[in-house]
Amino acid sequence: MVGQIQKSAWIVSLYLLVYNKAEMGKDGNISGEDILSKLIDNVVEEKIVEEEPVCPLSQLEEDIMSYDDNMKHLKPLCQLLTLDEVKKEEKQKGEVAGKWKTMQGSQCDDTWDECPELAKRGTCSGQNHMAERIFQTKILPKRFEALKNANFTLRNPDEVSYYQIGEMMTYCRASCKKHFENVPFSELPAALRAAGGVGDIMVDSFGGEVPICDVSQGWNVLSRKKAITSLIFNHLNPEWIPQFSKNGFKKTKIPKDLYVKILTMRKRGFSETKKSERWRNEWCTAGQQNCQKLVENDEQCRVVSSQKYKFHELETWTRKEIFKTVLPILERWVGGKISLVGTACYGLRRYGDGAFLMPHLDHSTTHIISAILNIAQDVDEEWPLQIMDHQQKMHEILLQPGDMVLYESAKLVHGRSKPFKGKYFENMFVHFMPRYAQETWYQEDLDLISFPSKKVTIEDLEKMEEEMKNQDQPPREKAHRV
Repeated sequence: MVGQIQKSAWIVSLYLLVYNKAEMGKDGNISGEDILSKLIDNVVEEKIVEEEPVCPLSQLEEDIMSYDDNMKHLKPLCQLLTLDEVKKEEKQKGEVAGKWKTMQGSQCDDTWDECPELAKRGTCSGQNHMAERIFQTKILPKRFEALKNANFTLRNPDEVSYYQIGEMMTYCRASCKKHFENVPFSELPAALRAAGGVGDIMVDSFGGEVPICDVSQGWNVLSRKKAITSLIFNHLNPEWIPQFSKNGFKKTKIPKDLYVKILTMRKRGFSETKKSERWRNEWCTAGQQNCQKLVENDEQCRVVSSQKYKFHELETWTRKEIFKTVLPILERWVGGKISLVGTACYGLRRYGDGAFLMPHLDHSTTHIISAILNIAQDVDEEWPLQIMDHQQKMHEILLQPGDMVLYESAKLVHGRSKPFKGKYFENMFVHFMPRYAQETWYQEDLDLISFPSKKVTIEDLEKMEEEMKNQDQPPREKAHRV
């Protein structure tokens, strides 16, 4: 929702600079407010330029940094080259370098010199309250006018700042690790545990261990930021999404007619396409997926595709058929009192050997009630979907071809944190939200800096549904992403 998120790394160092300059200003002729204005004008760009990940910015990272101010879309989409494509590109340019190899080692160093002092001021655990007040009163008003229109409210600066925690765990992890070096994970502040802790091994929402500093497994600063932020969202967001069903998920069968149509279109699509072109590398969400590799030669390093996630797009009418067939199944599952409307349908997604999916929540604006359809698989071991129920108990669901799972995807943390072992695992995904929710549902995705002014309840949705049906008003239609 907030346009500065991808550029926000400078905020943390700005906290300390503001402190130091403001304290100096007490005895000088320049006011703290004048210094703040100067910092905002000058220090911001300086800090953005100084930040460098383990490799120079790849095209993916440049794309991520090019979010426009209202966070409406990426431009262009995040699709990484494979190593073979990089080699081909070099050859065409006549730039033949040394042999490429996977980068090794651990890399979670501090990004800024100010990190140790920031840690001392409580920023690692989100307790730098003065800095948060400065952040909100001097900077946010210039960037967050959209908050009022979306009925969101800034978080209380005197409470824990999860935004600070996310920034510190990404950019000052070494200093935070040192600050808490004698504190076991179980005794860390609850907010820090929610973010996975401070060590080189991050503890995810299911209790799994993630080597978040291991360069050889494709981790860099941007993928760490994504993973850490996702864990914090897993902790904060569920309370804002109403509960639609008793358990939150249900395993069932794909209707036979629909499954046959999907298999038929899959076979036809393959027959009409060259074998080498049937599957393309899917857009990379590094940190949620292990979709990237860091490689180097004697002259440079690059971020390339791990080739663990492939995509084959079925025809539009097939995806519309999925919408049409799955819709009444989900409506009955959530009790039959709330109508749904489709918001996204995509696939086939093919996971390859070694793929995993970090515990996460889906978009809080559109991906509310969802289904995963398993279409085909060739596995060495069963690959469970892990999901929390409404009592925060973790379950593992095993799917076979022809199975599907219905689930509350924006409320229940889910993922596949155990690496896949096998040749392939193919899924389709379909998402829905309450149909009659023009003024009731959240207009923007939840974030770390603000929260909705009013929590949506089932009672709100049922009341809105009744009113809209009585008035014969057209439903709020989200564009089908088919």
